[in-house]
Amino acid sequence: MSEADSIYISVIIPAYNEKANIGPTVKEVLNYLSAKDYSYELIVVDDGSRDGTKDVVNKLAQENKNLKLVSYLPNRGKGYAVKRGMLGASGKWRLFMDADNSTKICEVDNFLKALETGFDIAIGSRRIEGAKLTVPQPLHRRLLGWAYRLFCATLLGTKASDYNCGFKLFYKDAAQRIFSKIRMERWSFDTEIIFFAKKLGYKIKEVPVSWEFTGTSAVRPIRDGIRSYMDLLRIRENERDGLYS
Repeated sequence: MSEADSIYISVIIPAYNEKANIGPTVKEVLNYLSAKDYSYELIVVDDGSRDGTKDVVNKLAQENKNLKLVSYLPNRGKGYAVKRGMLGASGKWRLFMDADNSTKICEVDNFLKALETGFDIAIGSRRIEGAKLTVPQPLHRRLLGWAYRLFCATLLGTKASDYNCGFKLFYKDAAQRIFSKIRMERWSFDTEIIFFAKKLGYKIKEVPVSWEFTGTSAVRPIRDGIRSYMDLLRIRENERDGLYS
């Protein structure tokens, strides 16, 4: 068995101008996983950062062989970064999480339990029973989230309590099949993932998470809300054009 075949879990962190957050997040993830009795890799995908994010990760990678850096220019978007990480990973299970550590790596235990009971994908939710919001989102972001869920149901026929929580775990076969096809490079890639996964018949489990609004997100609600709505229309058009077949 090769080293790649023996990796139990891959953790992918997309990062764009996250110099202030990436070091503490990477250290916490590595400390947590190193205490487990399974093999792992941590892949940070630097999405064309201009603030020294790559340098922080490079320094940490020199101290830990389980940490890998993928870096490129120019910035392509979170969806593209996650796709690069997922398709380049080797783990049986593949998780992506946010660089600002809004949902912490310790949550992965509940996600692994869900997938080991027969689900293919586990997605974090801040809106179902058992979820804990240490610092809730501002009201305007919650209202935009409600509107977005309505648009997803109307335009795509998909239903989920929380599309955009940046903590999702995939079985390797589902990850390879889904991420080889998705096309959204920015925020609506989460919705595209769920839409395409359901089209393929994968079983998805929503798992409650503890989540903290850090206030460091690059999201601009009005601008990105409009873009996300347009992306939903693009996903629907892609489906009509047979691009997800």
